[in-house]
Amino acid sequence: EGSGDSWYDNFSAVVQLLPILILLLVPLLAPLFENDPLYLLNPTPQFTTHMKTSILKTSYYVKPDFPQVFTGSIMKVEKMVEAEYIDKLRNACNREKTAQASLFQKAKYSGSSQLKRRAAEYSTASCKLLEELPGRGRRR
Repeated sequence: EGSGDSWYDNFSAVVQLLPILILLLVPLLAPLFENDPLYLLNPTPQFTTHMKTSILKTSYYVKPDFPQVFTGSIMKVEKMVEAEYIDKLRNACNREKTAQASLFQKAKYSGSSQLKRRAAEYSTASCKLLEELPGRGRRR
């Protein structure tokens, strides 16, 4: 019976160490399962090849070997690029409008005409870009 007990003791020790082993192995193995994105909206040392979508003419960057290794639908990639670009513009536009509204509120409560003028001149460049996109126009 001594050999049966030692097997159980060894198994028990391994089970007790399992959470620690998992905590050590997961960070080491995670990079093996990560995929690089197909594109980025801004260039990096890896993503240097400049491309533009056919509809909105949105700039994006791919790896230099993209034309040789990519076998999927370029139209799907372009739709993803444009959707990401529009989301980025929307978020920036919302931030700009929030900042502008905050300035108007401060001007209202302070009675400062200088602050009111600054709020009126506050740049909402992302909102303008969003409005100028083909098929977008002004939405109310």
